[in-house]
Amino acid sequence: MPLLRRLRKLVYHHFKEMKWQALLLLLLGYVLINWLVLSRLGEQDLTGSDYFYWLLVTASTVGYGDLSPETAGGKLYTAFVVIPFGLGLFAVTVGKIAAFSAYQWRKGLMGLKALNLSDHILVIGWDPVRTLSCCVCC
Repeated sequence: MPLLRRLRKLVYHHFKEMKWQALLLLLLGYVLINWLVLSRLGEQDLTGSDYFYWLLVTASTVGYGDLSPETAGGKLYTAFVVIPFGLGLFAVTVGKIAAFSAYQWRKGLMGLKALNLSDHILVIGWDPVRTLSCCVCC
């Protein structure tokens, strides 16, 4: 059991620290390898723009059913490789985009974003409870 725990931590660490370039390379490799394998398995209908549409729909597990593998090998390969690995890559990509968006939002809240303003007055950190008022009437 400790081996599985260490393996899980290792995989988690690598996916967490993955750079955008590595993710893009992984996605391109996934698309290319699946296309090559499916064409070798005799899938004739999954070519061109139909292939990219089918791969995105299948990997995200939406699966409209308008396109699907026709050969037995293509069906098995899709069930055991395309869907599980595609779902994993889809989740990593969406998670990375969500984490980046949350980080940018947090930077804005904390005042850490670079601002390019001129002829403006910028008030950072004003809090009605802690910040002294400028007039006596408040």
